[in-house]
Amino acid sequence: MGVFLLIFCVLRNTTMPAVLVETGFIDSADTQILTTHGDDIARAIAREMTDYRQGF
Repeated sequence: MGVFLLIFCVLRNTTMPAVLVETGFIDSADTQILTTHGDDIARAIAREMTDYRQGF
């Protein structure tokens, strides 16, 4: 876990701020968490992005 400084095409070829979030791997035990709590995870990510944006 942590911050990785890699240059991905989806982040590199944009004219706006971008974030790539990895919430789990489909081929692992994370599948149950994602299917059960997917909406909660999406709301938490959206809330953090909104909070970050309001900080500008």
